[in-house]
Amino acid sequence: MSPIRIVTLTILTFLLFAFGVFMQDRVFLLPLALFKPSLLLIVSICLLLQYKNIRLPEIALLTWALLWVGTSQFVLQLFISDKYYALHQEQIETVKEFINLAFVCILFGWQIWCGFQINGFMRVLNWINASLVFTCLLLGLDQWILVPVLMWGLTLYSPKTKDTIHFAVAVYVLFITFSAALTAMYYGRESVLFAL
Repeated sequence: MSPIRIVTLTILTFLLFAFGVFMQDRVFLLPLALFKPSLLLIVSICLLLQYKNIRLPEIALLTWALLWVGTSQFVLQLFISDKYYALHQEQIETVKEFINLAFVCILFGWQIWCGFQINGFMRVLNWINASLVFTCLLLGLDQWILVPVLMWGLTLYSPKTKDTIHFAVAVYVLFITFSAALTAMYYGRESVLFAL
Protein backbone atom coordinates (compact mmCIF):
# COMPACT_ATOMS: atom_id res chain seq x y z
CA MET A 1 0.00 0.00 0.00
CA SER A 2 1.38 3.40 -0.91
CA PRO A 3 1.88 6.12 1.73
CA ILE A 4 -0.60 8.47 0.05
CA ARG A 5 -3.32 5.81 0.31
CA ILE A 6 -2.63 5.38 4.01
CA VAL A 7 -2.96 9.14 4.51
CA THR A 8 -6.12 9.24 2.39
CA LEU A 9 -7.71 6.46 4.44
CA THR A 10 -6.79 8.26 7.66
CA ILE A 11 -8.30 11.54 6.46
CA LEU A 12 -11.47 9.79 5.28
CA THR A 13 -11.76 8.03 8.65
CA PHE A 14 -11.57 11.38 10.46
CA LEU A 15 -14.13 12.91 8.11
CA LEU A 16 -16.49 9.97 8.63
CA PHE A 17 -16.10 10.35 12.39
CA ALA A 18 -16.91 14.06 12.12
CA PHE A 19 -19.89 13.30 9.89
CA GLY A 20 -21.14 10.78 12.47
CA VAL A 21 -20.88 13.42 15.20
CA PHE A 22 -22.69 15.85 12.89
CA MET A 23 -25.54 13.40 12.29
CA GLN A 24 -25.94 12.85 16.02
CA ASP A 25 -25.32 16.32 17.50
CA ARG A 26 -25.51 18.67 14.47
CA VAL A 27 -21.89 19.72 15.04
CA PHE A 28 -19.16 18.85 12.51
CA LEU A 29 -16.31 18.15 14.91
CA LEU A 30 -13.06 16.52 13.86
CA PRO A 31 -11.12 14.52 16.48
CA LEU A 32 -8.31 17.08 16.84
CA ALA A 33 -6.72 15.25 19.76
CA LEU A 34 -6.01 12.23 17.54
CA PHE A 35 -4.18 14.14 14.79
CA LYS A 36 -0.72 14.03 16.37
CA PRO A 37 -0.80 10.37 17.49
CA SER A 38 -2.19 9.36 14.10
CA LEU A 39 0.71 11.10 12.35
CA LEU A 40 3.13 8.97 14.36
CA LEU A 41 1.13 5.90 13.41
CA ILE A 42 1.13 6.87 9.72
CA VAL A 43 4.88 7.47 9.69
CA SER A 44 5.54 4.20 11.53
CA ILE A 45 3.38 2.16 9.14
CA CYS A 46 4.93 3.78 6.08
CA LEU A 47 8.44 3.16 7.39
CA LEU A 48 7.59 -0.47 8.11
CA LEU A 49 6.34 -0.84 4.55
CA GLN A 50 9.52 0.75 3.17
CA TYR A 51 12.00 -0.63 5.70
CA LYS A 52 14.68 -1.26 3.05
CA ASN A 53 14.78 2.41 1.99
CA ILE A 54 15.13 4.08 5.38
CA ARG A 55 17.67 6.91 5.29
CA LEU A 56 18.39 9.97 7.40
CA PRO A 57 15.34 11.99 6.16
CA GLU A 58 13.00 9.14 7.13
CA ILE A 59 14.62 8.93 10.57
CA ALA A 60 14.24 12.72 10.90
CA LEU A 61 10.59 12.34 9.94
CA LEU A 62 10.05 9.68 12.60
CA THR A 63 11.86 11.82 15.19
CA TRP A 64 9.75 14.82 14.19
CA ALA A 65 6.54 12.78 14.59
CA LEU A 66 7.67 11.50 18.02
CA LEU A 67 8.48 15.01 19.19
CA TRP A 68 5.14 16.30 17.93
CA VAL A 69 3.31 13.61 19.87
CA GLY A 70 5.34 14.67 22.90
CA THR A 71 3.79 18.15 22.71
CA SER A 72 0.24 16.82 22.54
CA GLN A 73 -2.03 17.81 25.40
CA PHE A 74 -4.08 14.67 24.79
CA VAL A 75 -1.04 12.39 25.26
CA LEU A 76 0.06 14.29 28.37
CA GLN A 77 -3.36 13.78 29.92
CA LEU A 78 -3.10 10.06 29.25
CA PHE A 79 0.26 9.61 30.94
CA ILE A 80 0.39 12.34 33.61
CA SER A 81 -2.16 12.56 36.40
CA ASP A 82 -3.79 15.88 37.24
CA LYS A 83 -2.25 15.86 40.71
CA TYR A 84 1.28 15.34 39.37
CA TYR A 85 0.71 17.97 36.68
CA ALA A 86 -0.46 20.50 39.29
CA LEU A 87 2.66 19.89 41.41
CA HIS A 88 5.15 20.02 38.52
CA GLN A 89 3.40 22.26 36.01
CA GLU A 90 6.32 24.63 35.51
CA GLN A 91 8.83 21.84 34.84
CA ILE A 92 6.44 20.02 32.49
CA GLU A 93 5.76 23.21 30.52
CA THR A 94 9.51 23.91 30.27
CA VAL A 95 10.14 20.40 28.92
CA LYS A 96 7.24 20.86 26.48
CA GLU A 97 8.80 24.10 25.23
CA PHE A 98 12.16 22.39 24.61
CA ILE A 99 10.41 19.50 22.84
CA ASN A 100 8.50 22.03 20.74
CA LEU A 101 11.73 23.84 19.83
CA ALA A 102 13.38 20.56 18.80
CA PHE A 103 10.23 19.68 16.83
CA VAL A 104 10.31 22.99 14.94
CA CYS A 105 14.04 22.66 14.13
CA ILE A 106 13.72 19.07 12.88
CA LEU A 107 10.60 20.01 10.89
CA PHE A 108 12.53 22.84 9.24
CA GLY A 109 15.43 20.53 8.36
CA TRP A 110 13.01 17.97 6.94
CA GLN A 111 11.23 20.64 4.87
CA ILE A 112 14.55 21.88 3.48
CA TRP A 113 15.53 18.31 2.61
CA CYS A 114 12.21 17.86 0.80
CA GLY A 115 13.11 20.91 -1.27
CA PHE A 116 16.21 19.13 -2.55
CA GLN A 117 13.94 16.59 -4.27
CA ILE A 118 12.56 19.33 -6.53
CA ASN A 119 14.39 21.13 -9.32
CA GLY A 120 14.40 24.71 -10.46
CA PHE A 121 12.39 27.61 -9.18
CA MET A 122 10.05 25.38 -7.16
CA ARG A 123 12.98 24.44 -4.93
CA VAL A 124 13.54 28.09 -4.04
CA LEU A 125 9.81 28.58 -3.38
CA ASN A 126 9.84 25.47 -1.20
CA TRP A 127 12.70 26.80 0.88
CA ILE A 128 11.10 30.24 1.23
CA ASN A 129 7.83 28.71 2.40
CA ALA A 130 9.66 26.32 4.73
CA SER A 131 11.40 29.36 6.25
CA LEU A 132 8.05 31.10 6.68
CA VAL A 133 6.56 28.00 8.37
CA PHE A 134 9.62 27.84 10.65
CA THR A 135 9.24 31.51 11.56
CA CYS A 136 5.50 31.20 12.23
CA LEU A 137 5.98 28.14 14.45
CA LEU A 138 8.92 29.63 16.31
CA LEU A 139 7.14 32.91 17.03
CA GLY A 140 3.74 31.33 17.75
CA LEU A 141 1.98 33.03 14.83
CA ASP A 142 -0.66 30.34 14.44
CA GLN A 143 -3.06 32.54 12.50
CA TRP A 144 -0.45 33.24 9.80
CA ILE A 145 0.75 29.68 9.22
CA LEU A 146 -2.03 28.62 6.86
CA VAL A 147 -0.67 30.20 3.66
CA PRO A 148 2.99 29.14 4.05
CA VAL A 149 1.97 25.54 4.81
CA LEU A 150 -0.32 25.48 1.77
CA MET A 151 2.34 26.93 -0.51
CA TRP A 152 5.00 24.59 0.89
CA GLY A 153 2.75 21.58 0.29
CA LEU A 154 1.94 22.70 -3.25
CA THR A 155 5.61 23.11 -4.14
CA LEU A 156 6.24 19.52 -3.08
CA TYR A 157 3.92 18.03 -5.68
CA SER A 158 5.74 16.67 -8.71
CA PRO A 159 5.65 13.37 -10.60
CA LYS A 160 8.93 12.45 -8.92
CA THR A 161 7.71 12.97 -5.34
CA LYS A 162 3.98 12.18 -5.43
CA ASP A 163 4.37 8.55 -4.24
CA THR A 164 6.85 9.18 -1.44
CA ILE A 165 6.27 9.10 2.28
CA HIS A 166 7.35 12.75 2.47
CA PHE A 167 4.62 13.95 0.11
CA ALA A 168 2.03 11.85 1.96
CA VAL A 169 3.04 13.37 5.29
CA ALA A 170 2.93 16.84 3.71
CA VAL A 171 -0.65 16.16 2.58
CA TYR A 172 -1.55 15.06 6.10
CA VAL A 173 0.09 18.17 7.59
CA LEU A 174 -1.98 20.27 5.17
CA PHE A 175 -5.12 18.49 6.37
CA ILE A 176 -4.20 19.05 10.02
CA THR A 177 -3.41 22.72 9.43
CA PHE A 178 -6.63 23.45 7.55
CA SER A 179 -8.74 21.46 10.00
CA ALA A 180 -7.25 23.26 12.98
CA ALA A 181 -7.61 26.67 11.29
CA LEU A 182 -11.25 26.10 10.36
CA THR A 183 -12.07 24.73 13.81
CA ALA A 184 -10.32 27.72 15.42
CA MET A 185 -12.41 30.10 13.32
CA TYR A 186 -15.62 28.43 14.44
CA TYR A 187 -14.92 27.34 18.04
CA GLY A 188 -12.13 29.70 19.06
CA ARG A 189 -8.36 29.46 19.14
CA GLU A 190 -8.12 28.28 22.76
CA SER A 191 -10.24 25.20 22.16
CA VAL A 192 -8.03 24.10 19.26
CA LEU A 193 -4.78 24.71 21.11
CA PHE A 194 -6.07 22.72 24.08
CA ALA A 195 -7.16 19.81 21.86
CA LEU A 196 -3.92 19.64 19.89
